[in-house]
Amino acid sequence: MTARRTLCAALAGVLALTMLDASAQKAVPPSREKAAKLMKDGNWQEAYDAYSRLVLDPAEEPMQAPEDLRNAVQCLRNLGKIVEFDDFIEKAVAAHPDEWRLLSAAAELYRTTEHNGYIIAGKFERGGHRGGGKWMNSFERDRVRSLQLSEAAMGKLGAQEPAGAAADFYRTFSRALLGQRGYSEAWRLQYLTDLTKLPDYDEGYYNYGGGGRGAPVNADGTPVYYSVPASWQEARNDGERWRWTLSRLAAAGEDRLARRDLANFLSNQFGVRTMAAQGWVMRDADDDTRKDESGTWALHTLGEDETIARLANGVKRFKLPDEFNFIRIYQSLGATQGAYQDSSLDALAQISEDRRQYDPAADYWRRSIALNDPNAWKAKRLAQIVGNWGMFDAASTQPAGGKGASFEFRFRNGKRVSFEACEINVQKLLDDLKSYLKSNPGQLDWDRLNVADLGYRLVAKDQRQYVGAKAAEWALDLQPRPMHFDRRITVTTPLQKAGAYLVTAKMEDGNTSEIVLWVADTAIVKKPTPEGALLFVADAVTGAPVQGATLDFFGYWQEWVNNVVTRGGHFVIHTSQFAEKTDPDGLATIKQPDGHGHQWLITATTPEGRLAYHGFTGIWRAGYYDAQYNENKLYLITDRPVYRPQQTVKFKAWLTQAQYDREGASPFAGQTIGVRIDNPRGEKVMRKDFTVDTYGGLDGELALDKDATLGVYNVTVARFAADDSVTAHYGGGNFRVEEYKKPEFEVKVDAPAEPVMLGDRI
Repeated sequence: MTARRTLCAALAGVLALTMLDASAQKAVPPSREKAAKLMKDGNWQEAYDAYSRLVLDPAEEPMQAPEDLRNAVQCLRNLGKIVEFDDFIEKAVAAHPDEWRLLSAAAELYRTTEHNGYIIAGKFERGGHRGGGKWMNSFERDRVRSLQLSEAAMGKLGAQEPAGAAADFYRTFSRALLGQRGYSEAWRLQYLTDLTKLPDYDEGYYNYGGGGRGAPVNADGTPVYYSVPASWQEARNDGERWRWTLSRLAAAGEDRLARRDLANFLSNQFGVRTMAAQGWVMRDADDDTRKDESGTWALHTLGEDETIARLANGVKRFKLPDEFNFIRIYQSLGATQGAYQDSSLDALAQISEDRRQYDPAADYWRRSIALNDPNAWKAKRLAQIVGNWGMFDAASTQPAGGKGASFEFRFRNGKRVSFEACEINVQKLLDDLKSYLKSNPGQLDWDRLNVADLGYRLVAKDQRQYVGAKAAEWALDLQPRPMHFDRRITVTTPLQKAGAYLVTAKMEDGNTSEIVLWVADTAIVKKPTPEGALLFVADAVTGAPVQGATLDFFGYWQEWVNNVVTRGGHFVIHTSQFAEKTDPDGLATIKQPDGHGHQWLITATTPEGRLAYHGFTGIWRAGYYDAQYNENKLYLITDRPVYRPQQTVKFKAWLTQAQYDREGASPFAGQTIGVRIDNPRGEKVMRKDFTVDTYGGLDGELALDKDATLGVYNVTVARFAADDSVTAHYGGGNFRVEEYKKPEFEVKVDAPAEPVMLGDRI
């Protein structure tokens, strides 16, 4: 009995020593708190080492593994070691093959990581690489790997998991399926991604194209819709896979989120904004008098079950099946309390505005505001629809005299508008500007130098000191269009005297808008010349030259002056001023000033009170065009583009300089110029000299033999040396030699019985 006890004690001691030795060999993982502190303190390498040991431990707590994985990857990014991303992620997956949370986190990291890298020594290295290499991308490969891991996680997701956890997973999974496949590249959803193998890496950057294609269509031209399959395995394409994950999201308690995501996708694919891809929305936007067709003018005629969208086969008007009617989905979400009620009403308001259905849009904004939403922008959006509103269209300079200057005014809802026009003291503004520059300001105020945009200075910058006496005021009764549509009218003012006016429009019970209207009696035209600049001062109404006008040139330039004491510096403004008079033809020639490149303000005045200005602008010579202006140019033609063997090729060429306004004969007249013709094999078939005529022309012909080589023949016009080498090349052309037969066809047209107008269909 004693021997047995002794043996048991000995065995227990050996077992204890063995367990102690094994425990000593197994590194104890550092605490998660220590890893978090290392990361917070910026000790990225130590933090990565700590987190990676936690993640790669198969016994780690499953609930903590995903966050530890994300922290470890963030440390790699901070260290600039994204090249280690793939090996680390796959080791983590191997350590936790049955933990769906970690598999899902790994899938998301693959989807959001950097997808570019290099092939170095036959291996893909993610991220940048010093010394270069073959630039590749792993975009599709990462996408497939992400879906593989998500599919594996889905298989491990037990029914006993909380609904919230399942919803989080399916929300992430659905967005992974839609990523790089939805919206602008939704046509890719028609394919079923093979998840049994990883695709290879692709060369270069990933091309994020496809935005202008329009939603995909079936063979019969109808839109492609994606239905919910009976199971994940029965999905016929990635679109149905995506719908299946949305159905799982709904089953996990997030039905409203699933419907919102579906509505967002359908709105993006089939909403009227898709026409904006090639400018459709802006075209004829105000013309709702057109027929009920597929175009922007028909938007307000759409029912809630139809849309006008740009599909892959063009802009179409079509009905939306109930399952894919994004308007009805948004309406169901907006009609009941719960998540996304507010955002769904906002979406419906925006959709209605896009469809030019402003009464429903206003109703949706009211309902959204009624949810106690504190955002003031919604009230502004509502006021933009239902309020009395008006604005000026951009107005060009008007001629003085006549019936009065006019402008375009656009409004809605309001029934009366009053206008007031005040004179602008342009001379005072120009004088103040010159005084400002002469004062040598240390830092230029570019708003003060912006003399080209008085409206911005007076309205946006509130420089009202230049607004003078009231010149006119008047009011108009308006006839607004129904349904809150805009109306545009032409307003003729009583303003006939030359000058600049600040015109203010006040809508009755509405907004106020302003515009600067120029009424001109004088114009300045400036053109560069080889010597400097030619200026022409003319009557703005008749175009007649203005003789004796004083052209005042005020210029400035900036010089940077270094301060050797402070090792800093400052700008010094230098100004110059001179004047010229226009001749009887209204012209003045200004030589390019010597020295620094000034910016010039040019003012034209006369004793009779004319005033016009131009600038700030440079004065430079036009000589920089000489290189192109003096180039030799050749124009070569043949009597047909294609010949058959045994036919004769007739050609003609003209050689001159690009000075097309130069009078007289071509500078090449009477000279000897050569022509060489080579067959498609590069063999010379003709080489002949020609004497160029007065106009720089030459002509000749080449008789093709019956065995002439087929293909493209090249014609070279040049000067040739005795050995046929080219000493001066002027240009050339080509023609083809083919065995061909002219096609025979017949076209029959049934002409319309009545005359047609531009834009009608026949």
